[in-house]
Order: sequence, then structure tokens, then C-alpha cells
Amino acid sequence: MADGPLNSGCISCFGLVYIISVSLFFSSFEILNPNKIGIAKDTMTNKLTEDIIYFEGHYFLGLTKKFEEYPARSIEMDLQNIDATSSDNSQTVIDVSVQYKLVPDEIFQLYSKFSSSYQSYYESQVREVVIKEAQNWATSPDFYVNRVDIGKAMRSTLKGIFNTSHAELVGFQLRSVDLPTRLEESIRDTIVAAQLTTTTTIQQEATLKRTEAANVEAEADAEIEEIDATATATGTLIKAEATAAYTKKVTKARADALLYTARAMNLSKAEMFELLWQQTVASNPSYSKVSVGFEDTSMADNLITTSI
Repeated sequence: MADGPLNSGCISCFGLVYIISVSLFFSSFEILNPNKIGIAKDTMTNKLTEDIIYFEGHYFLGLTKKFEEYPARSIEMDLQNIDATSSDNSQTVIDVSVQYKLVPDEIFQLYSKFSSSYQSYYESQVREVVIKEAQNWATSPDFYVNRVDIGKAMRSTLKGIFNTSHAELVGFQLRSVDLPTRLEESIRDTIVAAQLTTTTTIQQEATLKRTEAANVEAEADAEIEEIDATATATGTLIKAEATAAYTKKVTKARADALLYTARAMNLSKAEMFELLWQQTVASNPSYSKVSVGFEDTSMADNLITTSI
């Protein structure tokens, strides 16, 4: 009977040890969430488990080891109200955004150099680059018309810094540049004046082109009129030549007919002139003298003399 309480105490102790052992066993597991990378660190000695980089999952590390976690995806960093000075000593306020990603294979070097304060280091580097680069550009007109080039210059410098600091620059945006109000108004007036000059030049060129087009149209109309006049003159000449040829053919036909009649009737020259006169008077009395040759009979006389 004396062994009863002792056995009960032993069972209780065993159960307690069992519960503690199970708790310690499960406490030795660590969970690494998605989008995280980690390295194991002994919380008692602050030493790292070298050469092992962990990604998401469940791991048995031991009771004294925990994960030092780092983002596996890109990290967004927005910096506002960075005070800078341009090359012409004008005060500017600049806002930028940066996206970068840690290099997994260099996590141990990152931890050795920055521990968990890498974000503040990168932020200070971005601010420094923005301030230094702003000094290379004039407020007018660079910060109005060359902002893309300014942003590219800042990105190029930052890319080299991140690459040598165990990270990779993913993106950079020059979001805004705030200049003094007086200076902004002056620059705006200058740009507006330049735009007005450009507009006036374009309008003048358009007017010149319209004038040139009108000149071309006038030249074309003049050429058309010249062609019409030439065609009309040519048509008149052709018509006159045709009329003359027709008259010549009719006259020759009448002469041939008269000679034929004279031969057939055996008429003398005087009888021939009388016949011609009678025919002419009958058909066209107003031109009878010219036709029969009372004023000038040489042509008809030669014709009849040589033909009879």
C-alpha cells in the first residue's frame, strides 16, 4: 500500500516531463512565411548557421535558433521633401520613389555589414545621390525640359551603389520637383513666349505655303489660257486654209468646166468671155467685173489661151 503514492508521483512527473519535451520539440521548429528569405541565428551565442539560406517553409532549427528574415520580393521606398540646390543656386524640393531587391546569395554579407538596418543605409544613399545630382543641372530650363535625363542620371548612379551593396535596383522615379514660386512663374513666362514664337513661325510658314500654292494656281491658269489661245488661233488658221483650198478647188472646177464647154462648142475667146460673163452675172452680179476680167483679164486670158 505504501507504493501507491510513490507510483502516482512518478506518473505525474513522467507526464510533466513528456509535456515539456513535446513542447520543447515543437518549439524547435520555425516557420518562414511566403515572400521571405532567412538565415538561422543562435539567440544564445548570436552566431549564424553559415552557408544555409532558407526560403518559405517549416524547419527544425533547435531550441535556441531563430530566423533573421529578409524580404524576398522588391522593396518600395518613397522619399519626399528632399532639399537640394541646383547648379544656379536655386533651392529645390524633390520627391523620388525607389524599388530594390535584396540578392539572396549575399544575405550573409548584408547581415554582416548592416544587420537589420539596411533600409536606413539605402535611404541615406538615395538622398545623397539626389542632392549631388541636382547640383549638376540648372533650374532653368533643365528641371522643366530635361527631367527625364535628370532621372536617368540619378538612376544610373544608384544602380552602381545598390549593386555594390548586396542589392539590385529594380526601379527609380523622379516624382516631383518643387521650385520657388517666383522662379516657376519666370520659367513659365519664358516657355509661353517660346511657344508663341513657335506658333507665329508656323503661321508664317503656312501663309507662305498658301501664297506659293496661289502662285502655282495662277501660273497654271495662265498656261491654260495660253493653250486655249494657241488652239483657237490654230483652229482659225486651219479653217481659213480649208476655206481657201475649197475656193481654189471650186474656181478650178469652174475653169475646167468652162474650158470643157469651150472645146465642145468650139467657141472663140470673145465668145468664151461672153459666156463667162453671163454665168457670173446670173449667179453673183455684184462681182461680175472681177470674175470675167474687165478690170484685170490677164489671169483668165492666160488660162483660156493656154487651154484652148
